[in-house]
Amino acid sequence: MQYTGAAKFFQRKLFPLTINGDSYVFGLAGHAPNGKMAIDECEEALTALGSGERTLSAVKKTIRLAVKPVIDDYVLSRPEAERSALDFELLVGCWIPDGGASGHRLLAVRRNGAVNRIEGYECIGVGSYLGDFLIAPAFNHGLSLGTIQLLAAQVLRSAKSYDANCGGQSAFEIIHQDGKREPVFFDFYHADIFFNTHEVLAKSLLFFVAPYNTDDLLFDVKLREFTETMKSIRSSWKKLHNSQQNLLMALPKERDDILD
Repeated sequence: MQYTGAAKFFQRKLFPLTINGDSYVFGLAGHAPNGKMAIDECEEALTALGSGERTLSAVKKTIRLAVKPVIDDYVLSRPEAERSALDFELLVGCWIPDGGASGHRLLAVRRNGAVNRIEGYECIGVGSYLGDFLIAPAFNHGLSLGTIQLLAAQVLRSAKSYDANCGGQSAFEIIHQDGKREPVFFDFYHADIFFNTHEVLAKSLLFFVAPYNTDDLLFDVKLREFTETMKSIRSSWKKLHNSQQNLLMALPKERDDILD
C-alpha cells in the first residue's frame, strides 16, 4: 500500500520473476514507483549473469549495484524533508544455483542501498515492528508451511488493524525446494474469523483465570466454552480447507507467463 497525505493507494507489492531458470520474488515496501524501477533494474542486471556466475555473492552484488543508482538519483538527491516519502525497501526471496550448492536465499535491500543476507525471517515497511513482535516468539526453522502461513496471516492482519498506513489485499508466494515458484491460495477470510473469535474468548477467559476471581465453577464454564468453541472452529475449518484443496486440484494450473 502506498500512503500519501490523506489518501491511500493500494498497489501491488509482490513481484515474482523467473530469471534464467532461477526463481525470485521481490517484496516492496515504501514508494511504489521508485521501488518498481529498482526491481526492473535488478531483473535486467540479473538476466545478464551467466549460469556459472549466479552465486550468492554475485547475486547480492548485482542487486546492490542495480539498486544504488535508483536510490542515489531519486531518493538521496532530494531534499531531506522529502526523502521519507520517496524511499523504499525490498525483500528478495530467491532460489539460485550458487555454484552447485543450490537453495533458498533471502536478501534485504535497505533504504540506503545496503544489501544484507537474512537468516530466518525479515519484516519491512511501516508495520515491521508488529511483525517482529509477533514472529520472534513463535518462529523456528522447523515450522511447517501451513504454520508459517498462519503466522504470516496473523502478522498481516495485526499490521492492517493497528497501523493506519497498512492495508490492501494480502497475498502469498512460495518458492519450493526444487526452485519452482507459485502463488499460494490462503483462506484469509476464515483465518480472520478464527483470529477474531480466539482473541475475544481468550481475553474473556483471562479475567476468570486471575486469582481474585473465586468462582471456580464459573471459570470451568468459561474454560469449557473456550475449548468447545475452538474445537468447533477447527472441525469446520478443516472440512472447508479440504473442500478448497480439492477444488484447487481440479483447476488447471496457471501459466508462469500469465502470473508474471
